Amino acid sequence: MDPAKIIIPTVLCYTKSSFVEWVEELKGFFKIIHVDVVDSSYGEQTWFDEIEVFEILEPFGKVIIHLMVEDPLVFLTNKSHLLKKDNVLYLIRLNKSKSIDNLNSLKELGYNVGVFFEIGDNFSVSPSLFGVCKEFMFLAVIAGKSGQRANLQVLDNIKNFCSVNKELIAETGSMVISVDGGLSSENALEYIESPANTIYANSYLKQNGVEESFNKLSLLNGGTEEQMN
Repeated sequence: MDPAKIIIPTVLCYTKSSFVEWVEELKGFFKIIHVDVVDSSYGEQTWFDEIEVFEILEPFGKVIIHLMVEDPLVFLTNKSHLLKKDNVLYLIRLNKSKSIDNLNSLKELGYNVGVFFEIGDNFSVSPSLFGVCKEFMFLAVIAGKSGQRANLQVLDNIKNFCSVNKELIAETGSMVISVDGGLSSENALEYIESPANTIYANSYLKQNGVEESFNKLSLLNGGTEEQMN
């Protein structure tokens, strides 16, 4: 089995109260958290206030903001004076990042950036992206939807991506290759045995309960809790 993976919980909430409630459940078990930000171009809009969100997420050492919005470049540029940047990573769909220059402009604004691929996207990338991005995420379900069955072809895509870019990934020393969505009791071992070094979970935690899910995943994940987050 590959080295133990980092398991990170996802917050996808449509009201502030549900956001706070879910974060309260998670903070006793995890040190890193992943927040889905969705606008009407993807589906039902999630709750996200650029000031309050980070106050609520203060207990977590690192935050990943997954931007499923119509124009993430405009979103980040317009809010650059409000959004927290230290210990925060912003994930943008690769085909919406438009060019390496735009990603570099976000870095110049102080952002840590990564990219994500939706099902069916071309995951061939320029080597230059490895000098800009800190994470490559692969969605295993349709973006903006929750509780869906995973498309396990994505795990093969991750395997191919890691094989083709093996040397570039090794050179970075800390590149995150992640899979998001669709984790279930039936496929959890497949996720953990995939080349992805990070796994995002939402429905799995809600369906099984945070503590029970944490314990089950810890056992599958090499029997260690310290690698969970």
